[in-house]
Parts: sequence; structure tokens; C-alpha cells
Amino acid sequence: MLSSRDIQPEGKFHQDIVEWKKDTAECGSGDVLDGLVIANLGSPNNWVYLDPNKPSGEAELTVVLWDPEFTSEFKDLIEFFEGRIKLCAKGLGEA
Repeated sequence: MLSSRDIQPEGKFHQDIVEWKKDTAECGSGDVLDGLVIANLGSPNNWVYLDPNKPSGEAELTVVLWDPEFTSEFKDLIEFFEGRIKLCAKGLGEA
């Protein structure tokens, strides 16, 4: 998860986010432009953002896991985190 300090104009990830949004929009995925980036998953162009254009419930925004080859959507952060926990457990041979 990224801190708010890291995504602000002088922050560690700000320029990476700006470049990612620009490149993605140029490739036809302009929906990321309004996205509120909350995580970098460590691979090039592998980000998680909240989509303010897709409310998923009262005071909730759709969470989008974006990768150049696929996009996954989750109804909220809880569903996203549960999915990540299952993925980690599977990788550890626990699922």
C-alpha cells in the first residue's frame, strides 16, 4: 500500500503514477486517469486503484487491480484484501 506522502507531487511514487496514467491512457485505457492509486504491486505497470466513477455501494468505490494484460475489479477493499490473502495462502500451499 502506498502512503499519501508517496503519491503527492514530491513523493516517491508520484512521477511513476503520472507516467503510468499517461502511458495507459495513450494505449486506450483512459479510465485510469481518475483513479486514486493506492498500491503498486511491484511489477511494471501493476497498480491498484479506487475508481471514483464506479461506486460499488454506500460510500464504497470499486477497487481495480490493473495490469497491462488483465484487469480485476473488487466491490471494496475488504474483498480485494481477502483475494490477496487467498493468493498468498495458495502460494504457501495452504489453500
